[in-house]
Amino acid sequence: MKKILSFVLLSLTISFGYAQKLGGATDLINKNIPDGVKLVNAYITPFNRAMMVGMNNSEFVRLRYDDDAMKHFSFSIRTSIIVIPEADKTFDVDKIGLENFHAADPNNSIAQTVFGDSTSRILVVSNDSVIVLEDNDSPVGGGGGDDGGSGGFPFKRLLGLSPVDTVPAISFNTPPGSGYGIMPLPYLNFNYHFKYAAASVSGIPWIKLPNSDVNMSLISIMWHQDIAMFLPSLRKSPLAVSVTGGLYHFYAHTQLNLQPDATVTVKVTDEETGPYDNQEIKINYNSVFVSAYASYNINHFSIYAGVGYNSGTSHIQVLGNYPVYFREDKTGAVVQDKDVIDPMDTEDAYSRIRYTGGVQYDLGSFYTQLNYSYGNYGGVGFVVGYRFL
Repeated sequence: MKKILSFVLLSLTISFGYAQKLGGATDLINKNIPDGVKLVNAYITPFNRAMMVGMNNSEFVRLRYDDDAMKHFSFSIRTSIIVIPEADKTFDVDKIGLENFHAADPNNSIAQTVFGDSTSRILVVSNDSVIVLEDNDSPVGGGGGDDGGSGGFPFKRLLGLSPVDTVPAISFNTPPGSGYGIMPLPYLNFNYHFKYAAASVSGIPWIKLPNSDVNMSLISIMWHQDIAMFLPSLRKSPLAVSVTGGLYHFYAHTQLNLQPDATVTVKVTDEETGPYDNQEIKINYNSVFVSAYASYNINHFSIYAGVGYNSGTSHIQVLGNYPVYFREDKTGAVVQDKDVIDPMDTEDAYSRIRYTGGVQYDLGSFYTQLNYSYGNYGGVGFVVGYRFL
């Protein structure tokens, strides 16, 4: 059992290394609250969708056995390796409805989501600008450099031009992705087999991932019904037809620590700010699903195919006190507005149809499965199980 739990923990640590990036993405919130929430939502959308529907990529349960019908219990480790669609690895900053920001380069407005390129970031600047005096020895605005300025020239005075320039009031880089286009989601599964049906409970106990502040749990209940219960002609046939339905709930929680990155030198209001020790993210995913499968048994093998439908919802909450500030790079001043409390509380929904084909191999009480699910957020499913009295 220790080896089993170690495998699950290792896989989950890989998967929810993404959750750590979700926490880092919340740095975007303190740039501007409404736009920051939109940016975070765009960044994490594929993670939400993967969690809403991906678990069912490895749900199939074989209901009839030739030589061990008295073994009612089975236990398995199931892993869905979810493949992220290419279209969901990036998003267009200028097409998500930002009110106060835009991409600094209109020809390069494509940012990465959590599953995108790990080396790609783009500069985002505010619509508002500030006027700064030009240094005598260096250009102001950097010719469209990191500060997004209009591009001054160090000898404007010599040319009789105005020694001022305008730069965006706020500028920042979008976060990079993880560099991986897949997400493994392992879980434990327990089945009790009736004569022509089975009840399943799957999940992950409440755990804290190693070297992480992420806590999580998952629970799923399923009912698998063999149609042979209603069609006696199928009871002796190597062909089996079944339907599956159920629901699952996933919960994750992590603490944050977003602090002003410098001493505040200018405050817009006299209101007290901080403390910043109550910041947290709460993530809830719910999904309902139905599937239909046909399988054909040949000796120790079962070949199966099916079609399924998922409908899921996500609820993301970023709670606590957060500083709203920016650094004015020309002067070094840090300007802070009042704190915002509980800046993010968003819900989303996603549905899909997927098609699955796979094979199960039975050897005594042990069995394994390998399948592939075709559809958005499909991928490979792998199962190792054991049947016992």
